Amino acid sequence: MSSTSATTDDSSSHDARRLAAWSDFLLASTHVQQLLERTLRTETGVSFAQFSALDTLRATGGSATVNQIGEALLYGTGSVTNLLKAMERDRLVTRARSMTDRRVVHVEATPAGRAVHARASELVLDIARQEFTELLTDEDLPAVAGFLARMSERDSRPRRQP
Repeated sequence: MSSTSATTDDSSSHDARRLAAWSDFLLASTHVQQLLERTLRTETGVSFAQFSALDTLRATGGSATVNQIGEALLYGTGSVTNLLKAMERDRLVTRARSMTDRRVVHVEATPAGRAVHARASELVLDIARQEFTELLTDEDLPAVAGFLARMSERDSRPRRQP
């Protein structure tokens, strides 16, 4: 076997291992997203997107603009507006136009929304423990945390801290 052939085989094997890891990452992510969605809908009646909007409101002190929520969820204006309309219909949030700038809409969680958020937060934390942190060894943590931080750095959109 020539050295060029051996190098090509090593490179192909290296690429195959990376693609297999990518596939595992996507499958694991999909599994956790589906588990979160199913559990939240069954136990609280809200979607993960609705929980995330309520969580954004909690993180911002209870009130935020539609644009702030959209940025936090990485949603476009139309998508976040539809999400918040449904949440308002379900009495999870209230929306009100700004008195000083009619283009701005402020959103607040209702008492019912805060109660749903509290219960949903418990469920999300349980799933995070079960599906991620319990599987993560102390030895794995630096490499996994570093890898995920590098992935996050590639996205310039603003992020809120959990």
